[in-house]
Amino acid sequence: MLSRATGWHLLAIAGALALAVVFGVLLPAGQIRTASAATVSVTNPSLETDANGNGVADCWQAQGQGQNKYAFARSTTAHTGKYAEKVTITRYSSGNRGLVIQMGSSNCGPPVTPGHSYTLTSFYQGSAQARFVTFYRNASGSWVAWTSGPLLRPATSWTLASFVTSALPAGASKLSFGIAAESTGTLTTDDYSLLDSAPTTVSPTGSTTVSPTGSPTGSTTVSPTPSAPSTTSAPTGSTTTSPPTGSTTVSPTASPAPSAPSTTSAPSSPPPTSSSAAPPAGGYSPTLVPAGNVSALPSSSTCAASVHRSSWEPRPDNYKPNHVLVDAASVHNSFATRPRSGSGTYDPRWDSWLLPRVDGQFTGTTDEIIQWAACKWGLPDDYLRAEAYTESSWFQYETYPSGRCVDLYGCGDWFSSEPLAARQTYCDGLATAGAYDYQKDYGAGLCPKTYSIVGIMSWWNPSWGFNWAGNQNGTFPFTRNSTATALDYMASQIRGCYEGWQKELGSGYQAGDLWGCAGAWYSGRWHDAGAQTYISHVQANQSSQPWLSTSFASQKPACSQAYGCPGPETLW
Repeated sequence: MLSRATGWHLLAIAGALALAVVFGVLLPAGQIRTASAATVSVTNPSLETDANGNGVADCWQAQGQGQNKYAFARSTTAHTGKYAEKVTITRYSSGNRGLVIQMGSSNCGPPVTPGHSYTLTSFYQGSAQARFVTFYRNASGSWVAWTSGPLLRPATSWTLASFVTSALPAGASKLSFGIAAESTGTLTTDDYSLLDSAPTTVSPTGSTTVSPTGSPTGSTTVSPTPSAPSTTSAPTGSTTTSPPTGSTTVSPTASPAPSAPSTTSAPSSPPPTSSSAAPPAGGYSPTLVPAGNVSALPSSSTCAASVHRSSWEPRPDNYKPNHVLVDAASVHNSFATRPRSGSGTYDPRWDSWLLPRVDGQFTGTTDEIIQWAACKWGLPDDYLRAEAYTESSWFQYETYPSGRCVDLYGCGDWFSSEPLAARQTYCDGLATAGAYDYQKDYGAGLCPKTYSIVGIMSWWNPSWGFNWAGNQNGTFPFTRNSTATALDYMASQIRGCYEGWQKELGSGYQAGDLWGCAGAWYSGRWHDAGAQTYISHVQANQSSQPWLSTSFASQKPACSQAYGCPGPETLW
């Protein structure tokens, strides 16, 4: 998730912000990743050798693009050995700058195998935002840009970052990668490694079994206190849980296949079919209902009936929030007490029609919920798949065994300079409404601003113009607890923007620009630099469709020596 400034929904991207077919995690000191993989040799991985004295390690090169002012230099502040590589960006408008394995005609690029996925690791520190970037040599011998990883947070000490790609395209023979800065500040990197990730074994219940590996080249071996993560099965429906007031957990009596929604509050849906297929390339419904045609949008029940039912579930950890039905009246009351249109920044229909249409009344697999929300708001389903991948890699809400949420996988975006009193009001309100006090994990006045599979910001700073109860916008805890409510709400915000109803976006804003609205969902601005970067990530993900990758179901956030191994929420 990217760290958002002010605006509409703001966030920390799953961070999970990923470009193209990728999955990545940040691994602070003491964390481990488990996978079955073989080490691939990287030349000069610790950046020690610079035979020609040009200030760049042998078999590496300074790489970048866009409008920015930068400088590369050898650094003696190394993770191991004597040297690391540092890039400083003093002026930034767009693009990135970083160290990558040398391309061109050299033999520095490690050989790779088409169809294989790879785990990239490196230690980094610095004040700039950064991410992994990758390139491969194709069958004609040309080097082409491939994928980028999630955004890495600035780090004041050496931090291990890891990024798992999807399968390499046909014809790929060599790989180049590195970490690149994409904001003003500094970025120092050291100790790179590459693993050829072997297939992950998937059990019949849909859970994932992984095997521990050795530590990355150049890193210190970390022996976790807990044993290697065990196979985690999806809930069977036999355990009774008590969700917070205002929601209902729908627990089928059979194994976790898609269930019929509750007859008390969810629209009727056809029973699950015997299909186990993933969605087709390009999605089921690429249609975008034009602006000015909201009367043509299908009803919730119509969309429920149109969902292509399948037992395919690459995110079994989402099972519980996928089957939580919020109380629609509670949701509507929460929004009604926080009106947006009074100041003229939103069209009155935002309060009178759009938000009252958000109800989250659907249950199913993660992809079935995506289909339903896309249908309800007249958006292409693959667009919502790409948004969910960009924000969280499709995880609704992951936690460690203690209940602490996993940063970038359903929660994120942390406070910096906001007034303490306003933060404490917000965090105390979340504890009351959401049955969990995040301040016990992070400290007084510290709690996530954003939640869910699509990174919905609940925090509302009173200085932004509305004095809303609890300093939140009415989305919490509904969009944290329920995948359907999260996707329903996010899709509604995109539709309202697309209709031209979000007047706060100011000069240049116009109806009918889906990608402008996608960018505003992230930055709160209309086609500013942050929005444009985000748009490129979502577009790349929609084009590459990483959810169809053979490695998608095996991708999970890393285990932590301090907190244990992540999994589905179990405390509320």
